[in-house]
Amino acid sequence: MVKILGFICSLIWTSLVAAVPSHNELIENLIRKQLPNSIIGIMAQDAATGKILYQRNGYTNFTPASNTKLFTAAAALIALGPKHRFVTKIMHDPAHDDLYIKFSGDPSLSSQQLAAVLQQAKTKINTIKGKIILDTSYFKPPAYALGWAQDSMTWYYGAPVSSIIIDGNQQQIKLQPTVKLVANRDADKNCQIIIKVDAANNVALTGCWPLTAKDAILSVALKNPLAKAKKVIHNIFKNEIIVGPIINNLVTIAEHRSEPV
Repeated sequence: MVKILGFICSLIWTSLVAAVPSHNELIENLIRKQLPNSIIGIMAQDAATGKILYQRNGYTNFTPASNTKLFTAAAALIALGPKHRFVTKIMHDPAHDDLYIKFSGDPSLSSQQLAAVLQQAKTKINTIKGKIILDTSYFKPPAYALGWAQDSMTWYYGAPVSSIIIDGNQQQIKLQPTVKLVANRDADKNCQIIIKVDAANNVALTGCWPLTAKDAILSVALKNPLAKAKKVIHNIFKNEIIVGPIINNLVTIAEHRSEPV
């Protein structure tokens, strides 16, 4: 009797295990359901043993896309060190009464922080007779990487990479009544929103956007970070602003230091 019960329990357990989809089946079902027309490459490997747990096109070459950011961030951390700070420096040229601002590509610099360090500089010199010269040589052009999709450059994640980065080189747009709001199912099929940003960072919207219960906020990439910097600076100093290199014999009068990376 005991042997019979043991055999029955074994059959039940085998049936239950067989009824539970494997990891492979779960992933394959998810791909078929969510991305039926996409070409996908996946490889899951046990870090301890090296055993391949799952793979789909695991040895096919793909464009790495956003995965590149992982290696870029790791390389930057190794090269700069965890204590590195980005410094935005304001310097004065006593000989010509010019003001120099050196941007370092600080990804965390905000409009408020730039305005604050400019105010700090103004308390030291009040006014200048010369020009304001922006050193943007830290990063060389182009501001966009090879392979970036044209339509991605409109959105915040496609913002230009430059020496001047203010508010992540993006701006938030609150949709106004002139933008047609439609149901989600209609937005994908019938129309999409079209965003155009000019050299002055003015944004024009046409098309439609899915209807939501709350106000829709879009984060749009700046087209011209230099124009954004000039706008912030002109709120503090009204002098002519140009782009140029740092010269010798400058006196540092203010600086903003980012948090450690």
